[in-house]
Amino acid sequence: MIAPNLTLLAAAALSASPQASNSFGLELEPYTAFGPGGVELVGERGHFDVPLDHGDPDGPTLELAFVRFPSTNPDPGPPIVFLAGGPGASGIDYCVGPAAGRTLRLLDHGDVIGLDQRGTGQSEPDFDAGPQFVVELDPGRVYTRDEIGVAYAELVGRAADHWREAGFDLAHFNTTQNAADVDALRRALGLEQIVLYGSSYGSHLGLEVLRRHPDGVARALLGKVEGPDQTYKLPSTTQRFLEQLGELVRADPGVAEQMPDLVGTVAKLLTQLEEEPALVEVERNGEALRVLVSALDLRTMIAESLGLAFSIVELPAQIAALAAGDWSSMGDYTLSNRRLEVWSPMAIAMDCASGASKRRAAQIRRERRDPANLLSDAVNGPYPDLCESCGAGDVGDDFRKGARCEVPVLFVSGTIDARTPPANVEEILEHFPAAVHVICQNAGHEPIEILSREYVDLARAFLDGEAVESVTLELPQPRFKPIEVVREEP
Repeated sequence: MIAPNLTLLAAAALSASPQASNSFGLELEPYTAFGPGGVELVGERGHFDVPLDHGDPDGPTLELAFVRFPSTNPDPGPPIVFLAGGPGASGIDYCVGPAAGRTLRLLDHGDVIGLDQRGTGQSEPDFDAGPQFVVELDPGRVYTRDEIGVAYAELVGRAADHWREAGFDLAHFNTTQNAADVDALRRALGLEQIVLYGSSYGSHLGLEVLRRHPDGVARALLGKVEGPDQTYKLPSTTQRFLEQLGELVRADPGVAEQMPDLVGTVAKLLTQLEEEPALVEVERNGEALRVLVSALDLRTMIAESLGLAFSIVELPAQIAALAAGDWSSMGDYTLSNRRLEVWSPMAIAMDCASGASKRRAAQIRRERRDPANLLSDAVNGPYPDLCESCGAGDVGDDFRKGARCEVPVLFVSGTIDARTPPANVEEILEHFPAAVHVICQNAGHEPIEILSREYVDLARAFLDGEAVESVTLELPQPRFKPIEVVREEP
């Protein structure tokens, strides 16, 4: 549990540095949040101004929001800036858990700052305050990936037009602008250096801060790494992790007999759906809806589950039920897929702007056509189809190439994370001579590595400025849900 003197420390410990710049219109006010176990965190909430386009510092501005909680350490290191993932998650909300975590407590090492990135949470613009952009597709018919892409593109185009007319061109919502916001926050608070802490999209943003503003960063702990040219996933990677799941299932005596060939079973189910979609009835508001489940729906469901440690433990049993003719588990999922919604203009713009290099885009197109990759590129849908209508532009190949960076970085990967696999780090590691790579066996995209005492000790040492080494850590293997159905024999 976090030290009980947090409240007493807050008033004395938190104030803008004497070097803080009023040119950012910095405003501070008391702020209280509640962490794990209901522990009270007393700090400050602030607002500051940044250019809508950092390339035009005299142009329109955005007001961004952040929170800052004081360290429990009497001799803290540089403040730790929490970079939320998504993109689109609230740094103000999501920094609280890591700040006061039960195992790895960031407040033991430095002040913790959570920034609501442009277009998220309490920062401008408030995309949630605008109209909803939704299309309900017919659940009783099957749609191709291209058809869904066209429908999404039209929807995103309407949203982009609305926000452009409101003064917020989505062309200004990209990771380079976002990284400039992070450095502007550092300067607004008068901080010489900060520590970066983020995962998934937070790592993607952190890498751009390191590329563009390295002098302001003391060190960075980046997990589940999305490199500068890794926003769109490779179909071959998804296939590799599907095959890895099959191997894990075969090695589990609790499910191996009932599911000896998971990959082969998936292939048969996809062929079956290509020939004849499955009909499922789903109850909505007292009405029975007829829902057709397509091969694309199954591909998408499996692709979304791969890499999530808490999802893959359910997957073999679900696939076994499908093979036995019980498609009920796909009804609600498929129905939700027929509802197309612009979930976050900020998220769409950020991902579209990061995009992919010509080489990677060509590789994805080539691999999605390869029948050996059973799930094609379902993991990427509906990208990149909706990007042209988004108007996000492109960050350019200099962004995607990365750059040499001398800042110490601790990269963290999980071996069952299909979204941001260890290979992502290996691909960019040459640019970071002071970096180490911690690989967590059996960890997925979720941060379950914090359950490992060895990992927590290593992360603490790194955050304290100590040298650490690359290492592979062992976490428990996933325990699959028992398979209670009997597979139909061909």
